[in-house]
Amino acid sequence: MSAHTIRPATPSDASNVGALWHSAYYDDPGTASLPDEFLAERNLREFTRRASEKVPHMFVASEAGAAADAPLAGFCVAYRERAEMEQLFVARHARGTGVAARLIAAAERSLAASPTAVTAFLVAFAANARGRRFYEKCGWACAGPVVWPVEISGGNTYPLSLVRYEKRVGEASPQEGGGAAGPEVPPAATQRPTSQARPEDMEASTQASR
Repeated sequence: MSAHTIRPATPSDASNVGALWHSAYYDDPGTASLPDEFLAERNLREFTRRASEKVPHMFVASEAGAAADAPLAGFCVAYRERAEMEQLFVARHARGTGVAARLIAAAERSLAASPTAVTAFLVAFAANARGRRFYEKCGWACAGPVVWPVEISGGNTYPLSLVRYEKRVGEASPQEGGGAAGPEVPPAATQRPTSQARPEDMEASTQASR
């Protein structure tokens, strides 16, 4: 049983989220193939800035009874307006504790709060086999590859080659069709049956960072 508290993030969490994000990002095997000029912009200052912007949509996991400024165990982001879950990362010391499953459940509940059922989506590095297995055990279905343009300095973008996962959340009705989808992403995939995710399957960061 995970001895952590899952809660909405506050502005004071931004620096701790930035530190966790910076550390866990480079644990993802998908980052090994990224060019140096792209990775140079994935530094602590940039992760902290981005974390601050995402706080209104973020959930964090903290150690039960820990001080307010103690390192976090994990975080994730859920954008209800576009039905996207992104940036699911767990600190090394908290992997295998069930924190990832609880964070993704919190994100799904947030996304499911829409008036109608939606097809939520996330994107991940294709090379992150552990993370992808984790998503599938949580009921997410692979919808295929996608090229995702990521904003970098100078007003430029870098095309990340990722894979898209989808899951129907909320109450479905017979009249509803596919859910939300952003630009440059493939259509909805058929949902696979949900199976229980085990904490030990979460051994690395699971989400592609953009």
